[in-house]
Amino acid sequence: MVASSEMLISAAQKLLCPRKKPSPEQLQMYLESLQESGVVTNPLRIMSIDENAFIFNPATIESHLDDLLQSKSLLLIDICPSIKQPVLVGFEKTTEDMIKTLSEFFMSELEKGSSVIVLGEELYNDWNLCTLFGILLGYPASYWFDQTKGFGNCLCMTPLVVSSESQPF
Repeated sequence: MVASSEMLISAAQKLLCPRKKPSPEQLQMYLESLQESGVVTNPLRIMSIDENAFIFNPATIESHLDDLLQSKSLLLIDICPSIKQPVLVGFEKTTEDMIKTLSEFFMSELEKGSSVIVLGEELYNDWNLCTLFGILLGYPASYWFDQTKGFGNCLCMTPLVVSSESQPF
């Protein structure tokens, strides 16, 4: 077991060097070595979005996207620079369409057996990547802004507030 642990660490150091960004294919090779050694037991895949890599469990992401489409429970926070402060908005048609298209794309690619899925620019070009990653990561609320008007937001120089809730026993 020690030898395989050392091999995994060595592979990680070679593939995931902090001085360079690993390609999705390099991540896939590392992921396969983790699966072969038994460190990772779930069937994981990699999706490349605009030079960003997203590692996911196909069954979990499919279930998550289906749940979102059925419940329409995703909260979006509009942070467009044209407004003074963030505004909570509902589950909009454009977001629903994005989730449907993404779900169909996932299913199509998984049926092909792709281990590295590349989300082409023709798909995500009209999507807000901030919102997309919030959805993929399962956040209960995601930021949204009108990217056709720029990538600024109304949160610049806004002090962060940390709140916590607890229930007395």
